[in-house]
Amino acid sequence: MTGTASQLLGVSLLNTVDVSLLAANSTKFSVSEGTTEDVTIAVTGSTLLSLQSVLALVGQLVGGASSITADLSIVNTDTGEVVQIIPDAVSLTPSLALLNLVYSGSATFSDLPAGNYAVVVSSPQASGGLAAVVDELASANLLSVAQATITDSTQYTSTAIAGNVLVADAGGDVADTGDGITVSKIASSVQTTPLDVTAAGVVINGLYGQLTIHADGSYTYKATGDADAVGQADIFTYTIVDADGDTATATLTINIVAGSDIGESDADADSDSDSDSDSDSDSDSDSDSDSDSDSDSDSDSVEAIPDTNSSEVVQQYGNLNGTEGNLSQLVGVSLLSTINVSLLSGSSFRFNVDNNTTEDMTVDVSGVSLLSTAGLLTSIVNLLGAGNTLTADLSVIDIATGRVVAIDAGSVSISATLLGGLVYSGTASFENLPAGSYALAISSPNSDGVLVSLINTLAGAGVATFVEATVTDSLGYSGSTVTGNVLEGSDNGDMADSGTDLTVTSVTATTAAGETFSVNGGTISVTGAYGVLTINADGSYSYQASGKAGSAGNADVFTYTITDGNGLQSTTTLTINIGQEVETAQANPDTQAYYVGNVEDNLDIQGGNVVQVAGLSLLNTVNVALPTNGFKFVVAEGTEQDVTLGVSGSTALSIALGAVTLDLILINTDTNQIVGVIKDGITATPTGFLGLSLEYAGGGEFERIGAGNYMVVISSPTTEGLIGSILNLNLGTSISMEVTDSTKYVTGNVLHTDSDGDVGDTGNGITVSSIQFGSQIETVTAGGVTINGTYGTLIIKSDGSYSYHANGTTGVGQSDVFTYTITDGLGHTSSTTLTMNIESTPPVAVDDIASLSAATAMQSVTWTQSVSNLAVPNTAVAANATSAAKVTSQNFTIAEGREVDGASITLNLSGNRTSGLSLLNGDLSGTVSLIHHVTVDGVTTDVTVWTSSLTMALDGSLLSPSSDTDTVTLNMVNGGIPLQLAAGDYTLSISHTMHAGTALSYNLSASVAGTEIHTDAHLTVGQSVAGNILDGSDANGTPDTLGSLHSGFTISGENNLGIATNWTFHSDGTVTNDTGTSASNGNAVLYGEYGILTINGQGGYTYQLNGGVNTDAITSKETFTYTLISSDGGSSTANLTIDLHPQIAGSVNDDSVHSTAYDDTFSMGVGADTLVYNLLADDNTGGNGSDIWSDFSVAQGDHIDVSALLVGWNGSSDTLGNYITLSYVGGNTVVSIDRDGTGGNTHQPATLITLQGVHINSLDELIDTNNSN
Repeated sequence: MTGTASQLLGVSLLNTVDVSLLAANSTKFSVSEGTTEDVTIAVTGSTLLSLQSVLALVGQLVGGASSITADLSIVNTDTGEVVQIIPDAVSLTPSLALLNLVYSGSATFSDLPAGNYAVVVSSPQASGGLAAVVDELASANLLSVAQATITDSTQYTSTAIAGNVLVADAGGDVADTGDGITVSKIASSVQTTPLDVTAAGVVINGLYGQLTIHADGSYTYKATGDADAVGQADIFTYTIVDADGDTATATLTINIVAGSDIGESDADADSDSDSDSDSDSDSDSDSDSDSDSDSDSDSDSVEAIPDTNSSEVVQQYGNLNGTEGNLSQLVGVSLLSTINVSLLSGSSFRFNVDNNTTEDMTVDVSGVSLLSTAGLLTSIVNLLGAGNTLTADLSVIDIATGRVVAIDAGSVSISATLLGGLVYSGTASFENLPAGSYALAISSPNSDGVLVSLINTLAGAGVATFVEATVTDSLGYSGSTVTGNVLEGSDNGDMADSGTDLTVTSVTATTAAGETFSVNGGTISVTGAYGVLTINADGSYSYQASGKAGSAGNADVFTYTITDGNGLQSTTTLTINIGQEVETAQANPDTQAYYVGNVEDNLDIQGGNVVQVAGLSLLNTVNVALPTNGFKFVVAEGTEQDVTLGVSGSTALSIALGAVTLDLILINTDTNQIVGVIKDGITATPTGFLGLSLEYAGGGEFERIGAGNYMVVISSPTTEGLIGSILNLNLGTSISMEVTDSTKYVTGNVLHTDSDGDVGDTGNGITVSSIQFGSQIETVTAGGVTINGTYGTLIIKSDGSYSYHANGTTGVGQSDVFTYTITDGLGHTSSTTLTMNIESTPPVAVDDIASLSAATAMQSVTWTQSVSNLAVPNTAVAANATSAAKVTSQNFTIAEGREVDGASITLNLSGNRTSGLSLLNGDLSGTVSLIHHVTVDGVTTDVTVWTSSLTMALDGSLLSPSSDTDTVTLNMVNGGIPLQLAAGDYTLSISHTMHAGTALSYNLSASVAGTEIHTDAHLTVGQSVAGNILDGSDANGTPDTLGSLHSGFTISGENNLGIATNWTFHSDGTVTNDTGTSASNGNAVLYGEYGILTINGQGGYTYQLNGGVNTDAITSKETFTYTLISSDGGSSTANLTIDLHPQIAGSVNDDSVHSTAYDDTFSMGVGADTLVYNLLADDNTGGNGSDIWSDFSVAQGDHIDVSALLVGWNGSSDTLGNYITLSYVGGNTVVSIDRDGTGGNTHQPATLITLQGVHINSLDELIDTNNSN
């Protein structure tokens, strides 16, 4: 067959072309119905070029290459669809000699289906080399003669076959059995959703042909005639139903084989299925399917007979329901990407999908990020934009590999609220999750953008995020395992393969179109479409269904070959029919603990001021910003509360108003939703002079408050008039609100799995239908039913949710056991128990720390010094004369460990006139100096530390003309700052002259005084600190839990005689010690190491630090141990630690001080001071604290001695680097110690001391300063 090949542009596979563009004489051919065709087409011909310029243009368009290529396409002339393309099959070569363009090439097309076709030379582009050539030829009106000739063709034809799946046939198929059975459903690998089968019949497409089947079981099948189908099997799954409505499923297998003549097809295999007709709704898929295929062997000595078996996929409804946990928030997450699993540390949501199981699940997301400051809230609102909302994804992450296996995009909504939080909400669904261990995370596919900025902002601000996910619906598909032997017969009617010394030599997963595997005398595993077949050479096998959703009703077909001892072979199939089993209702026991608590234990009451806001009503959303210090409380997870509130107090008004009633409003601050209103619960009445004071009174009860964070406000629906005026004043700071009573309910769901290990009930559409306690049986409804136990009351709903409230402490140690029944969608029932264990709330004592910045001082005494050598006795001076300079001096010593402050010298001058009658007149002037003799390395240097001028006078008077005295005190100060005299040797000298107006005689004497400081002892200054061990004020806000059976607490210490004693504060208010002695004033006094503790029965205490405690003796922390006790013998112990923080100041001497057991602060002043660390305890710092030295100086030669702390140190400075490390942080040098060195395992590095404002460049510099200490 020959014709012209049209030339078209922009042609690609499966697109459609305009058939009018095809040349009238194009090469065309047809493929008959029921056949396929292979054709080979050759292309020849040329285009005549009459102009040299056209040829040159063509050459230019070709681009200088010897030729260009084009595709050869087959186009359906009825539809214009391009059904096949062979790329680059045609070459176009310009010939300058012949002035033409030569076409050449050939292509083979396979499996062309029935239809009418034309051959086209084509290009997928509408531009480029070929397009330019075609356009130029058309514009030049040149003749194009490209011939397409079919040089070879092969036709494949099939014939129809017929049969009946319900009856036996000559090929050995066994008839299906049952009363009045008909075929009701049919499915195939192509049509996986079963079609209804009627008496008139239904047509269904398979992989390799078309089946027509009727309700009476009769069918016809016609293959497409595709050559590639030879050796394959077309499998159809059909369902039969009997007169009772019982069903069974089996397969019809059509084996496609090559006939001896074109068009002959031999396919005659079906499978039968027996169904029992019992009264229940269960059906068994007891498949008994045989298919013969005798055309693959020339010998009757070996025959492989088809085998059939059945596996099931079990549907497990609700198997993950109730799984919950917190979520991490991640960025840069996309499907199939891999993340760092350490980023999931903030996610506690974990779940597992078992092996050979897939899972569908629905997850609800809810939660809040608490924004602590208004500025941060404003930043978040501005970030989110006008809508205050954005969306995020929910991702499923394999925690073993970090691989992201599923994402529900945009399923989580995040919005800002004016109450100061971010609210998270949403629902996500995931399907066909494979076996593995998983976590959930809120995610964004981007590494930038609004969501990323939000997550980073929250992280940077240290904002806690509490976002929880809960599985609300789940369905697991679990595959079962079946076994058999393909060489042997079976109970379901399979016949044994025939032959001697038979082995299985190869297997192919036919349904999955897999490759052929050789058994090689051993065992192989072959993955099919719906499971894995493990088969041995001896024919034994096991098949594990994968549990894929939707696999039920299908068949997994494997083609296997057997070989006998002579090497003869035969091939047949093993068909595994995948059935489905719906798991019937299964109730699993539940256990819940109810802790009986005191009123104060039930709620986390955070207190605060009463807020008044106008215009609030039930179910509204609060759209105003509420103050952060409003009256708030928290209801714990897993509980509900009844809360009774009392309101009292008064406010001053600037206007006279009448009495009004106001509402009490309960707001969930997680969602901004108003969840409760006590209408007219508050009365505000004018009182006092002119009614200018407004008295508030009232309250009420909110019932069954669920877990969450709440604020209570006073409000009214109106914003107008008198009420609006009162509320807009918002004078709530003097109004008191308190919880006067609270009742706790524990909550749960008997149908769900919980975190305490209770396994969820399973079944299709299960609900709780009844509840029983003793002889009392109640029908459970959607609205819930109440049933009384012995010790409490249970309220339960048909969805499984329940709440329980115990009657009080009388049931402690007992249990209420309820029996409940669940019913599934098929009417199956199952019963089990819900056990409520009544337990007392145990006491929990929390360690307390009372901080006291303990000032210290050095002991001081009055200092005097004998300076008799400074005296000048009876010295005469002639009239109008000046004496010669006279110098006197006195040496003295300030002892080691002493310092003299505030020193002064007092000079006393007296004189008498020795001649004449005029008034006595004399003026003394001079200088007083103090010299410090400083000796360093044997060399003494005199340093003048102070000098002062001296002026004194003797002046007679009329009453005493001949004698006078004068006294002068000189304070030893420099620049107004008193001298601090360090230990050492000094010389005090006076140089003076006397000028006499009259002849006179004078006497000069001196005395020295000051304050002597004992610098070798630093003593505490008495001071006190107060607190409370029970209310959490000294425990970071975490109060002690007294427990529901609280009977008091005991605290230990010593009495005034140093004898250990315990005081017990009883719940009846009495206080006794070990000997039975009572405390008359209700307070106990305990003597500690460094001070006295006075404590009362409410936990309030005062600690008085003793004055005069030497810091060298503070070698352990001041600790008092107390124990909360309960009447049932329960107890909890904690410590009250007095954290002293000693403040130690140095002197002008070279001081030596010791670190204490506390975090000390040293300000040592001038001098080469030494800080010594002693071994106080065997911990990482040797029992010392983490200290601060505020004025450490390398220049002054300050020292740090840590030698007593180092384990195994050889005393050499060369090895100190194994123990001491330095770091420079924030302008300070931080000294850390590893007591047993870098090779030790007992101790870990710890910060020992921080040298403020000092940059030590290296450890060597510090060692040089410290002389190897």
